[in-house]
Amino acid sequence: MIRPLGFVLLLGARALLAAEAMPVAGPLPGGLPGGVAISPQNHIVALDEGPQTHAYRLQNLGIEPVRLKVRVAGFELAEDFSMRLRERDEQGLVERTIINPVELEIPPGESRTVRFSIRPEAMPPEGEYRLAMVFEQLPTEKPDEPPVAGAHGLVLRMRFQILSAIYATVGSLSRRARLLEVALAPEGVRTRIRNEGEAHVRPKGRLILEPLSAGAAAVEGSLSGLPVLPGETRWVPHALPQGARLSPGRYRLRLEGTLGDAPLAGVYELEWAPDEGAGTGARTGGR
Repeated sequence: MIRPLGFVLLLGARALLAAEAMPVAGPLPGGLPGGVAISPQNHIVALDEGPQTHAYRLQNLGIEPVRLKVRVAGFELAEDFSMRLRERDEQGLVERTIINPVELEIPPGESRTVRFSIRPEAMPPEGEYRLAMVFEQLPTEKPDEPPVAGAHGLVLRMRFQILSAIYATVGSLSRRARLLEVALAPEGVRTRIRNEGEAHVRPKGRLILEPLSAGAAAVEGSLSGLPVLPGETRWVPHALPQGARLSPGRYRLRLEGTLGDAPLAGVYELEWAPDEGAGTGARTGGR
Protein backbone atom coordinates (compact mmCIF):
# COMPACT_ATOMS: atom_id res chain seq x y z
CA MET A 1 0.00 0.00 0.00
CA ILE A 2 1.34 3.44 -0.96
CA ARG A 3 -0.17 6.57 0.47
CA PRO A 4 0.66 10.27 0.89
CA LEU A 5 2.04 11.08 4.31
CA GLY A 6 1.17 14.74 4.63
CA PHE A 7 1.90 18.28 3.65
CA VAL A 8 5.63 17.90 3.27
CA LEU A 9 7.81 18.11 0.19
CA LEU A 10 8.42 15.59 -2.59
CA LEU A 11 9.15 16.72 -6.14
CA GLY A 12 6.99 14.99 -8.70
CA ALA A 13 3.76 14.58 -10.61
CA ARG A 14 2.89 11.46 -8.60
CA ALA A 15 1.44 13.50 -5.73
CA LEU A 16 -1.91 11.97 -4.76
CA LEU A 17 -3.21 15.01 -2.89
CA ALA A 18 -2.75 18.74 -3.32
CA ALA A 19 0.25 19.43 -1.16
CA GLU A 20 2.47 22.36 -0.45
CA ALA A 21 3.26 23.98 -3.80
CA MET A 22 5.89 26.52 -4.73
CA PRO A 23 5.89 28.79 -7.80
CA VAL A 24 8.60 28.21 -10.40
CA ALA A 25 9.22 29.55 -13.92
CA GLY A 26 9.79 27.66 -17.19
CA PRO A 27 8.83 24.11 -18.37
CA LEU A 28 8.79 21.25 -15.89
CA PRO A 29 11.72 18.84 -16.12
CA GLY A 30 10.96 15.58 -17.96
CA GLY A 31 10.68 12.22 -16.25
CA LEU A 32 9.27 11.21 -12.91
CA PRO A 33 11.56 12.21 -10.05
CA GLY A 34 10.45 9.43 -7.70
CA GLY A 35 8.76 6.04 -7.71
CA VAL A 36 9.50 2.99 -5.56
CA ALA A 37 8.57 -0.65 -6.28
CA ILE A 38 8.48 -3.09 -3.37
CA SER A 39 8.66 -6.90 -3.37
CA PRO A 40 7.05 -8.93 -1.90
CA GLN A 41 3.85 -7.05 -1.15
CA ASN A 42 3.42 -8.76 2.22
CA HIS A 43 4.93 -11.45 4.43
CA ILE A 44 3.58 -14.42 6.41
CA VAL A 45 5.97 -15.27 9.26
CA ALA A 46 5.64 -18.49 11.31
CA LEU A 47 6.94 -17.43 14.73
CA ASP A 48 6.96 -20.96 16.14
CA GLU A 49 9.38 -22.21 13.47
CA GLY A 50 12.31 -20.51 15.15
CA PRO A 51 14.23 -17.29 14.41
CA GLN A 52 14.05 -16.33 10.74
CA THR A 53 15.24 -13.40 8.68
CA HIS A 54 12.96 -12.01 5.98
CA ALA A 55 13.60 -9.36 3.37
CA TYR A 56 12.01 -6.67 1.21
CA ARG A 57 13.50 -5.55 -2.08
CA LEU A 58 12.93 -1.90 -2.95
CA GLN A 59 13.69 -0.45 -6.38
CA ASN A 60 13.89 3.24 -7.27
CA LEU A 61 12.03 3.68 -10.57
CA GLY A 62 12.56 7.43 -10.67
CA ILE A 63 15.29 9.80 -11.82
CA GLU A 64 16.28 11.15 -8.40
CA PRO A 65 17.65 9.45 -5.26
CA VAL A 66 15.07 8.39 -2.67
CA ARG A 67 15.81 8.32 1.07
CA LEU A 68 13.66 6.13 3.33
CA LYS A 69 13.23 5.55 7.03
CA VAL A 70 11.89 2.13 8.06
CA ARG A 71 9.87 1.24 11.15
CA VAL A 72 7.26 -1.30 12.23
CA ALA A 73 3.80 -0.72 13.74
CA GLY A 74 0.61 -2.61 14.46
CA PHE A 75 -2.35 -2.09 12.17
CA GLU A 76 -6.10 -2.47 11.80
CA LEU A 77 -7.90 -2.99 8.50
CA ALA A 78 -10.42 -0.25 7.74
CA GLU A 79 -13.71 -0.81 5.91
CA ASP A 80 -12.11 0.36 2.64
CA PHE A 81 -9.19 -2.10 3.17
CA SER A 82 -6.75 0.69 4.05
CA MET A 83 -4.32 0.02 6.90
CA ARG A 84 -4.73 2.09 10.07
CA LEU A 85 -1.49 2.12 12.00
CA ARG A 86 -1.20 1.54 15.74
CA GLU A 87 2.10 2.27 17.44
CA ARG A 88 1.78 -0.79 19.69
CA ASP A 89 0.41 -4.31 19.42
CA GLU A 90 -1.07 -6.51 22.14
CA GLN A 91 1.74 -9.10 22.05
CA GLY A 92 4.64 -6.62 22.02
CA LEU A 93 5.90 -7.80 18.62
CA VAL A 94 6.53 -4.24 17.44
CA GLU A 95 9.24 -3.80 20.06
CA ARG A 96 10.68 -7.25 19.29
CA THR A 97 11.14 -6.67 15.54
CA ILE A 98 14.71 -6.04 14.37
CA ILE A 99 15.13 -4.05 11.12
CA ASN A 100 18.32 -3.58 9.10
CA PRO A 101 18.86 -0.91 7.87
CA VAL A 102 16.47 1.56 9.49
CA GLU A 103 17.49 4.30 7.04
CA LEU A 104 18.63 3.95 3.45
CA GLU A 105 19.09 5.84 0.21
CA ILE A 106 18.30 4.28 -3.17
CA PRO A 107 19.98 5.87 -6.23
CA PRO A 108 17.94 6.17 -9.45
CA GLY A 109 17.48 2.83 -11.20
CA GLU A 110 18.98 0.82 -8.33
CA SER A 111 17.52 -1.43 -5.66
CA ARG A 112 18.24 -2.08 -1.98
CA THR A 113 17.28 -4.79 0.51
CA VAL A 114 15.73 -4.27 3.94
CA ARG A 115 15.81 -7.28 6.26
CA PHE A 116 13.78 -7.91 9.40
CA SER A 117 13.39 -10.55 12.07
CA ILE A 118 10.72 -10.93 14.78
CA ARG A 119 12.16 -12.22 18.07
CA PRO A 120 9.35 -12.48 20.67
CA GLU A 121 10.50 -12.61 24.28
CA ALA A 122 7.86 -15.29 24.91
CA MET A 123 5.87 -17.18 22.28
CA PRO A 124 2.37 -15.68 21.90
CA PRO A 125 -0.72 -17.91 22.10
CA GLU A 126 -1.82 -19.70 18.95
CA GLY A 127 -3.25 -17.27 16.42
CA GLU A 128 -2.45 -14.67 13.78
CA TYR A 129 -0.93 -11.28 14.62
CA ARG A 130 -0.67 -8.26 12.34
CA LEU A 131 2.25 -5.88 11.89
CA ALA A 132 2.93 -3.24 9.26
CA MET A 133 6.35 -2.46 7.82
CA VAL A 134 6.36 1.29 7.23
CA PHE A 135 8.66 2.89 4.64
CA GLU A 136 8.59 6.69 4.97
CA GLN A 137 10.36 8.98 2.56
CA LEU A 138 12.86 11.43 4.03
CA PRO A 139 13.56 14.80 2.38
CA THR A 140 16.62 14.88 0.10
CA GLU A 141 16.59 18.63 -0.54
CA LYS A 142 17.94 21.44 1.58
CA PRO A 143 15.27 23.79 2.99
CA ASP A 144 16.83 26.79 1.21
CA GLU A 145 17.22 25.00 -2.16
CA PRO A 146 16.30 27.41 -5.01
CA PRO A 147 13.39 26.69 -7.41
CA VAL A 148 13.99 24.45 -10.43
CA ALA A 149 15.76 26.51 -13.09
CA GLY A 150 13.77 27.23 -16.25
CA ALA A 151 10.45 25.88 -14.90
CA HIS A 152 7.12 27.65 -14.66
CA GLY A 153 3.80 27.03 -12.91
CA LEU A 154 3.63 24.91 -9.75
CA VAL A 155 5.75 21.96 -8.68
CA LEU A 156 3.92 19.74 -6.18
CA ARG A 157 6.04 18.37 -3.38
CA MET A 158 4.97 15.83 -0.81
CA ARG A 159 6.36 12.87 1.08
CA PHE A 160 5.03 9.33 0.51
CA GLN A 161 4.62 6.33 2.76
CA ILE A 162 4.57 2.65 1.75
CA LEU A 163 2.85 0.12 4.04
CA SER A 164 3.31 -3.64 3.84
CA ALA A 165 1.40 -6.15 5.97
CA ILE A 166 3.23 -8.79 8.00
CA TYR A 167 1.07 -11.65 9.29
CA ALA A 168 2.84 -13.40 12.17
CA THR A 169 1.36 -16.81 12.99
CA VAL A 170 1.64 -19.31 15.83
CA GLY A 171 0.28 -22.85 15.38
CA SER A 172 -1.42 -24.64 12.50
CA LEU A 173 -4.22 -22.20 11.69
CA SER A 174 -7.26 -22.92 9.54
CA ARG A 175 -8.25 -20.59 6.72
CA ARG A 176 -11.98 -21.28 6.42
CA ALA A 177 -14.40 -18.87 4.80
CA ARG A 178 -17.80 -18.80 3.13
CA LEU A 179 -18.95 -16.88 0.10
CA LEU A 180 -22.32 -15.52 1.20
CA GLU A 181 -23.38 -13.37 -1.73
CA VAL A 182 -22.29 -11.91 -5.06
CA ALA A 183 -23.31 -8.61 -6.60
CA LEU A 184 -22.51 -6.28 -9.47
CA ALA A 185 -21.29 -2.70 -9.32
CA PRO A 186 -20.52 -0.24 -12.16
CA GLU A 187 -16.80 -0.98 -11.98
CA GLY A 188 -17.03 -4.75 -11.49
CA VAL A 189 -18.03 -7.53 -9.09
CA ARG A 190 -18.41 -7.66 -5.31
CA THR A 191 -18.33 -10.78 -3.13
CA ARG A 192 -19.57 -10.90 0.47
CA ILE A 193 -17.24 -13.17 2.43
CA ARG A 194 -17.37 -14.41 6.02
CA ASN A 195 -14.09 -15.58 7.55
CA GLU A 196 -14.82 -18.50 9.90
CA GLY A 197 -11.20 -19.57 10.40
CA GLU A 198 -8.24 -18.51 12.51
CA ALA A 199 -6.20 -16.61 9.90
CA HIS A 200 -6.91 -14.12 7.13
CA VAL A 201 -8.22 -15.34 3.80
CA ARG A 202 -8.01 -13.90 0.29
CA PRO A 203 -10.17 -14.66 -2.75
CA LYS A 204 -7.72 -15.58 -5.51
CA GLY A 205 -8.32 -16.68 -9.08
CA ARG A 206 -10.33 -15.29 -11.95
CA LEU A 207 -13.81 -14.16 -12.85
CA ILE A 208 -15.58 -14.35 -16.22
CA LEU A 209 -18.53 -12.00 -16.73
CA GLU A 210 -20.66 -12.78 -19.75
CA PRO A 211 -23.51 -10.47 -20.87
CA LEU A 212 -26.63 -12.47 -21.66
CA SER A 213 -27.59 -10.08 -24.48
CA ALA A 214 -26.81 -11.41 -27.95
CA GLY A 215 -23.49 -10.43 -29.48
CA ALA A 216 -21.95 -8.93 -26.35
CA ALA A 217 -18.43 -10.07 -25.50
CA ALA A 218 -17.47 -11.68 -22.18
CA VAL A 219 -15.00 -9.93 -19.86
CA GLU A 220 -12.36 -11.82 -17.90
CA GLY A 221 -10.60 -10.43 -14.85
CA SER A 222 -8.70 -11.40 -11.71
CA LEU A 223 -10.08 -11.66 -8.19
CA SER A 224 -8.62 -8.84 -6.11
CA GLY A 225 -6.98 -10.94 -3.39
CA LEU A 226 -7.96 -8.43 -0.69
CA PRO A 227 -7.83 -9.91 2.84
CA VAL A 228 -10.73 -10.73 5.14
CA LEU A 229 -9.60 -11.08 8.76
CA PRO A 230 -10.74 -13.79 11.21
CA GLY A 231 -14.27 -13.20 12.48
CA GLU A 232 -15.05 -10.56 9.87
CA THR A 233 -17.72 -10.41 7.16
CA ARG A 234 -16.85 -8.05 4.30
CA TRP A 235 -17.86 -7.03 0.82
CA VAL A 236 -14.73 -7.52 -1.28
CA PRO A 237 -14.54 -5.61 -4.60
CA HIS A 238 -13.07 -7.04 -7.81
CA ALA A 239 -12.49 -4.47 -10.55
CA LEU A 240 -12.95 -5.17 -14.23
CA PRO A 241 -9.79 -4.95 -16.37
CA GLN A 242 -8.68 -1.72 -18.09
CA GLY A 243 -11.30 0.46 -16.49
CA ALA A 244 -14.26 -1.35 -18.11
CA ARG A 245 -17.69 -0.51 -16.67
CA LEU A 246 -20.95 -2.42 -16.78
CA SER A 247 -23.98 -1.52 -18.86
CA PRO A 248 -27.47 -2.25 -17.51
CA GLY A 249 -28.59 -5.80 -18.20
CA ARG A 250 -28.29 -9.43 -17.16
CA TYR A 251 -24.98 -11.25 -16.80
CA ARG A 252 -23.64 -14.72 -16.10
CA LEU A 253 -20.72 -14.69 -13.65
CA ARG A 254 -18.25 -17.56 -13.30
CA LEU A 255 -15.79 -17.66 -10.39
CA GLU A 256 -12.74 -19.94 -10.49
CA GLY A 257 -10.07 -19.94 -7.81
CA THR A 258 -9.54 -20.40 -4.08
CA LEU A 259 -10.85 -18.87 -0.87
CA GLY A 260 -8.53 -19.66 2.00
CA ASP A 261 -7.92 -23.42 2.10
CA ALA A 262 -10.92 -24.29 -0.10
CA PRO A 263 -11.73 -24.05 -3.82
CA LEU A 264 -13.86 -21.14 -4.97
CA ALA A 265 -16.07 -22.06 -7.92
CA GLY A 266 -19.57 -21.17 -8.99
CA VAL A 267 -21.82 -19.78 -11.71
CA TYR A 268 -24.29 -16.98 -10.95
CA GLU A 269 -26.88 -15.07 -12.94
CA LEU A 270 -26.99 -11.39 -11.99
CA GLU A 271 -28.75 -8.26 -13.13
CA TRP A 272 -27.19 -4.81 -13.09
CA ALA A 273 -29.74 -1.99 -12.78
CA PRO A 274 -28.05 1.32 -11.86
CA ASP A 275 -31.32 2.93 -10.69
CA GLU A 276 -31.80 0.24 -8.05
CA GLY A 277 -28.23 -0.17 -6.81
CA ALA A 278 -26.01 -3.20 -7.20
CA GLY A 279 -27.70 -6.28 -8.60
CA THR A 280 -27.54 -9.34 -6.38
CA GLY A 281 -27.64 -12.75 -7.99
CA ALA A 282 -28.52 -16.31 -7.12
CA ARG A 283 -26.23 -19.22 -7.88
CA THR A 284 -27.29 -21.24 -10.91
CA GLY A 285 -24.53 -23.81 -10.98
CA GLY A 286 -21.08 -24.65 -9.68
CA ARG A 287 -18.27 -27.10 -9.51
